[in-house]
Amino acid sequence: MLGAGLALVPAMWLIVGVTVALYGLAPRLAPLGWAIFGYAALVTFMGDALDLPDGARALSPFHHVPELPGGDVDATALLVLTTIAAVLVLLGRATLRRRDVNVT
Repeated sequence: MLGAGLALVPAMWLIVGVTVALYGLAPRLAPLGWAIFGYAALVTFMGDALDLPDGARALSPFHHVPELPGGDVDATALLVLTTIAAVLVLLGRATLRRRDVNVT
């Protein structure tokens, strides 16, 4: 069961990465990270009931995570999610450093 929970971590990191990038680029847009989380939750829990098309479901980072236990693990999808999350965090960090913020 621990492995099933750990399979969700790259999707969560992606949401964090988007939020960090938004905060670095424009801090007022950082709350959109919650909107991404809300959309992912809506798609995950209500996607079937709402009869969402596959394109709309694919926008959720949790759509690309294997359903464990019992499903097949696609390491490529997990690696791509982790890589995108890392790039977004680095982008947010770089843009945050450019701003003139007083540090004491």
